[in-house]
Amino acid sequence: MRAIIVALCVGLLAAPARAEVMVGIASVEFGRVTKFDGADYRGRVSTGERYKAAALAVAHRTLPLGLCVAVSYRKRTQVAVVNDRGPCLSDHCQRVAPARVKARVLDMTPAVAARLKFPGLGRVSFQPIDCVPST
Repeated sequence: MRAIIVALCVGLLAAPARAEVMVGIASVEFGRVTKFDGADYRGRVSTGERYKAAALAVAHRTLPLGLCVAVSYRKRTQVAVVNDRGPCLSDHCQRVAPARVKARVLDMTPAVAARLKFPGLGRVSFQPIDCVPST
């Protein structure tokens, strides 16, 4: 499975911002992603828990909260849980950089980015999976 995801990632470098490829029951989605540093953010995420930069979590606009996703960047894969809505849906983000916000499909915590050796802004693939999220 990992080889398929990696092969698709390599072949999609010059592709549009977002694409889906059906693999089994769930689809693999590709898109632009950012690392949400949130160093000054002290609020709560959509699940009601406090934001933790050390959590293995991502924000997605439509995937169900609590769903596990396998996020792949280059030859690394990390399982994370969807615990927030985003990337950045607030009016402030829409005024500052609406095109950039629309193009992104995920925001990930620094913990996920570190495990993937993700530079902060780039393209990844991710797929919903059945799992028990690790902390």
